Amino acid sequence: MRKFTSFILILSLIFACTAVPVQSGVDSLSSAEGMSAYYDDDGIIRLISFEIGGLPEGLSYSVGGSRFDVVSELVSGCVFEYLPADTCVVSGNSVSVKLSCGSEEKTISVPAVKIVGGSKDDWEVSADGHVIERYFGSESIITVPNFIDGKPIISVGAGAGLGNLLKGSSSKINGAVISEGITAVNYGTFANVTSLSSVILPDSLKSIGDGAFYNTGLSQTMHFPASLREIGDQAFRKSGITDIEFSDGLERIGQLAFYQCSKLKGGLKLPDTLKVIDYGAFAYCSGLTGELKLPASLTEIGESCFHSCAGFTGDLVIPGGVKSVPKLAFCCCTGFNGKLVLSEGVEEIGYVAFGGSNSSNAPKFTSIEFPSTLKHIGLYCFQYSNAVKHLELNEGLEMISDGAFDHMTGLEDTVIVIPSTVKTIGGDYGTEENTGCGDHVFYDMGKDAYFTAFEVVEGNKYFTAKDGVLYSADMTRMVAYPRGKTDSRFVIPDTVTQIDLLSFSRPAYLKTIVLPDNYIISEAVPANSLNTDGNNFSVALYAYNNVEAVEVNETNPNYTSVDGVLYSKDMKSVRFIPQAAQGEVTIADGCERIEKGAVYIADVNRVKWEKLILPDSLDYVDIDVRTMLNETMNTARTNKVSDRVVYGGDMYIIYLKGDADLSGEVDHVDVKAVLSGSANGDTSVFNKYSADVNDDGKVNIVDAVLIMQKIEEEQ
Repeated sequence: MRKFTSFILILSLIFACTAVPVQSGVDSLSSAEGMSAYYDDDGIIRLISFEIGGLPEGLSYSVGGSRFDVVSELVSGCVFEYLPADTCVVSGNSVSVKLSCGSEEKTISVPAVKIVGGSKDDWEVSADGHVIERYFGSESIITVPNFIDGKPIISVGAGAGLGNLLKGSSSKINGAVISEGITAVNYGTFANVTSLSSVILPDSLKSIGDGAFYNTGLSQTMHFPASLREIGDQAFRKSGITDIEFSDGLERIGQLAFYQCSKLKGGLKLPDTLKVIDYGAFAYCSGLTGELKLPASLTEIGESCFHSCAGFTGDLVIPGGVKSVPKLAFCCCTGFNGKLVLSEGVEEIGYVAFGGSNSSNAPKFTSIEFPSTLKHIGLYCFQYSNAVKHLELNEGLEMISDGAFDHMTGLEDTVIVIPSTVKTIGGDYGTEENTGCGDHVFYDMGKDAYFTAFEVVEGNKYFTAKDGVLYSADMTRMVAYPRGKTDSRFVIPDTVTQIDLLSFSRPAYLKTIVLPDNYIISEAVPANSLNTDGNNFSVALYAYNNVEAVEVNETNPNYTSVDGVLYSKDMKSVRFIPQAAQGEVTIADGCERIEKGAVYIADVNRVKWEKLILPDSLDYVDIDVRTMLNETMNTARTNKVSDRVVYGGDMYIIYLKGDADLSGEVDHVDVKAVLSGSANGDTSVFNKYSADVNDDGKVNIVDAVLIMQKIEEEQ
């Protein structure tokens, strides 16, 4: 009975000291962790160890009617209680102990751990004897001991900057069993041990350190014990694990913890205790299939945490504790084919959080449910989410960022309703201060046969809709024109001074636009624009439209329109040529300049005019316009327009002869471009009209020689 009582006394000491580091009372003692009672092959208790932050005063324990005060002292945050050989024998896996602190009492259960010894010939330990740092043995399958040279081992791994377990040895291990009682696998313990194919973790484990199993050959199902609280940064990055079994108790999964674990398969159910999934934790785990189950306990999701996990299917529910869904969180997760539910409590969605870079790699959610708590729909967050058929924005929403609904072509709504609470639309891509001019916000949204109008809920102080077109409340800013609006002619209200970028979202039926007198075309587009090779009007209209003519009133003080082409008031410069103009487009005699953005050929297949005839009076063509025209004629993909551009009746618009790379000057780079391009058949490295110096219809070494001669003459 004396041996059993002594064991109870020591075990009670563990819980008493561990659970109450500062405050009095025993309410938190049952949650104490990281303690071990070591017993030998005969079942005799040899030592008790545990971690603790501090010991409260007045703590005692009672066993068999006897009461004892806790008097142990801390050593480096731990208590190590060594017992005489005849103290007690373990009976079962746990012992009942009554703890007392003042007038409070609590009965708890304490576990015991069998000693697994190791030799100092095989294992190198830290100076205090409690951390294994190196393995020098010869076994291919090792058991990491929990007891060496009479001292308990509480963790394995030398730590940051000191290398893995095999550093400095010739050992090669294929498997590892980590003994019970060990609470931590430290930084980089098995990192880059590519021979390691299997590991068994103990039920006592509390933490897996940064890079602990980074780039290992692990090819197994990983079972994580209930004791585990944290998986560190890059812990299993690039390992070959095939499945994960989480237990409740885990609270954090670190940055890139399972990044590029491409052999992971099946669904992913995260534990109900999990609070944090950090940056890129499961990014590029492309083999995961089935559903992703996020627990209600979750409060933080890191950037790119599931980026390119392409195999997930079904619904995705974002818990309400996640206030902000960060950028790229579920970007390129193509497999999702059910509902996206943002639970009450979610307030913000970040950059491309649920989108993709094209229609093939974006998620395939069929519907989206927004909570009333949502305030901000972020940059391009649903880009290319073209399987969604219905969009209902929530009251409470305050900001819609640039590109928020870009390329959501599957929408079948006839009307998009802007809530009364929306204060800001667009103007925030890559800028410190909002420009007040949206870009791509509703671009390529909906279907031609459906999307006919915007509506704004009564009471909104910032936006309004007129005849289905979305404007600022004061009607000075045109925000968006719905693609399915069936009018062929659109007269922009006289109050409008700003037309948002790509605000004409692929209008299917629109043929003529009439600009207001107060609107000014500027070659400087706002800082948030993705398109800098046009002017503010050509970028607003963009390439995908059927507009044949742009007109102005006779009262317009800035511009004149002739046959649908827009000129400056004095007809000296061209400001815009509609790419859907019909037949031959002849620029008026006396015109001297074609300004930036006047010709905007983002997609040559959208150009409808057959020929562009320019007058002899023309002496300036903007460099971006020249590039568009010359490249239009200069590549195989644009053969259909190769004869369209005529200058002075019979000549192409070209750069300076010999300026093969279109840099604006003739130099040795042009010689290299001609030599290399003509040798390997890569015509993309030079402009054939500029590079063909002798006008023989070919670009070859002869032209390179002539270009060199021009350089020498100029020098």
